[in-house]
Amino acid sequence: FGEGGDGYVSSEGVGAIMLKPLHKAIEDRDNIYAVIKGSAVNHVGKVSGITVPSPVGQADVIGACLEKAGLDPRTISYVEAHGTGTSLGDPVEMQGLIKAYSPYTKDTQFCSIGSVKSNIGHAEAAAGISGLSKVALQLRNKLLVSSLHAEPLNSHIDFHNSPFYVQKKTEAWQRPKLIQDGGEVTVPRRAGISSFGATGSNTHILLEEYLPEESGLDAGAWPEIEEGPHLVPLSARTKERLQAYAEKLLSHLNRLKGDGEGCDLGALAYTLQAGREAMEERVAFIAVDLPDLAGQLAAFVANDQGATPVHSGQVKHGTNVAELLAENGVSEARIAAWINSGNLSELAEWWVKGAGLDWALLHKKGHKPNRVSLPSYPFAKERYWLPVTDKGNRGLLQASAPLHPLVHANTSVLGEQRFSSVFTGRERYLSDHIIKGRKTLPELACLEMVREAVAQAVMSYGLNRSSLGKNR
Repeated sequence: FGEGGDGYVSSEGVGAIMLKPLHKAIEDRDNIYAVIKGSAVNHVGKVSGITVPSPVGQADVIGACLEKAGLDPRTISYVEAHGTGTSLGDPVEMQGLIKAYSPYTKDTQFCSIGSVKSNIGHAEAAAGISGLSKVALQLRNKLLVSSLHAEPLNSHIDFHNSPFYVQKKTEAWQRPKLIQDGGEVTVPRRAGISSFGATGSNTHILLEEYLPEESGLDAGAWPEIEEGPHLVPLSARTKERLQAYAEKLLSHLNRLKGDGEGCDLGALAYTLQAGREAMEERVAFIAVDLPDLAGQLAAFVANDQGATPVHSGQVKHGTNVAELLAENGVSEARIAAWINSGNLSELAEWWVKGAGLDWALLHKKGHKPNRVSLPSYPFAKERYWLPVTDKGNRGLLQASAPLHPLVHANTSVLGEQRFSSVFTGRERYLSDHIIKGRKTLPELACLEMVREAVAQAVMSYGLNRSSLGKNR
């Protein structure tokens, strides 16, 4: 939405979200970031260019979405714009939004607008999920973040007389207060998200913050905070990643303590029990409260052998866990007895060896703990790119089998046909051909390189290679 916008910067991204019916998410005690109130998609059939949006199509899809959701646009306090980043595209998008909102209200400057593209660029196929992720996080944190590079504003957009204003700073997202039937009414935080594809496809989605008090649950249906001790499991692919995971969880607990926020140990334990995959390397802590857990995590990270003992083990690939349990007299009935008696030590000892547990039975009957936000798996961040060095294509050429001892790779581009080779100096035709103390490529080798490159070029056009060989 800035003056002089002449395009965008491409970026790469990937995003994923978990979709569930609201009642099911509530039943499962999930973290609910936002509630989808409605969505709509259309295609206008034809536009004047592949990158030219249609204001009519955009207005239609936004209007259809509002009607489907049954929402008054006056209650929407933020719009995540597609944000083409051009002097033409931005006014066209604003024209579509204004046209969709104008039948409902004449109020101005009540809805904030921004675009995640000003932060990360245009992620192409991942642009829509990027905007959705941004809005979900804004709803979760009750914040409106600034949209960058919008100073001065695009002079072709009359923001002052529109329902919208560009979000130029990060600030608390306040719930809108409206006058209805002579009284003031507070409405939930709501946001619209637009995303437009090439050649005339348009989509719009409406999100609303999740309000537990309005979910229809009885207050007594929420789980009580369970006192410890609790069994806290942690697992990873390798010992090194398990150490990193423990350190990440410890940092999270220290951050919560520093922010003065509380956390239910029972909910934390249940999240790690039921919300994480059990991997090969395992460790289990039995803690009475969060400080106790933090102390055990710190000792584990520091590899302090003299600290409170923890249960650790490895479930090797191919281990027959059923046979292992049977050999040691551990039956389902025995596990159930440990659960009923609260024998967490035995449960932890056998979980790290591979035993499966019904984690819900460890908590009060009829009360499933809430899941809470916890650090995700600490991936090793190994790189799997083709090797590339400072010398351009050297790493790429060495990574694949050469076409010929003297012509290693076809590095042609649209503008020219080109072949490249990289020599180490250890080749016989170099190491055995020394002139004035320097390894030198023989002239005959240069001619052979040219001949082979021409042969490869001819082959690319489907001609007979043998005919070329007869006329060296």
